[in-house]
Amino acid sequence: MEEMFDSMNIYKLNTNDIDSNFFHFTKRNNINSIKINGLIPKIGENAKFLEKTNKVFFVNGLDSLLILFDCWINVYEKLALFPFLYTLGSRCIRYKYFPKFIAKWYFKWVNKHSHKERAYKVFDQLLNDCILLNLDIKERIDFAWMILMKSKQEDMIKII
Repeated sequence: MEEMFDSMNIYKLNTNDIDSNFFHFTKRNNINSIKINGLIPKIGENAKFLEKTNKVFFVNGLDSLLILFDCWINVYEKLALFPFLYTLGSRCIRYKYFPKFIAKWYFKWVNKHSHKERAYKVFDQLLNDCILLNLDIKERIDFAWMILMKSKQEDMIKII
């Protein structure tokens, strides 16, 4: 694994990163491709049924990263029960004629039967399989703000 990092610097996180620097979270097995090709905008595995255009997702500061992780854990709690229903629902909910009460019912039912333990195991495995990249990018030079994803904090996730 050390050869993956031979031309990349190891960065030690510090308190200045709480609200500064841009970070990208990716699977460790993507490192060699990123070293060769850079970050390529695409629709990732976790967003394949939600996104319509290719993007590179990153967060501004570690505070935003922790908020993102919290959101992912909440999603994993709901996905743990019926992945097929989530996939079907994420496709159907895009259409204006799809009855929204079905999604509301599903999430109400899931909240009563939450699988937090499984969600934490899935997320723990994700953390073991992934790496956090400190991006050396500058606003208006390397990227332009295109969209802000709504979450617990309004401008948490930046997309290039």
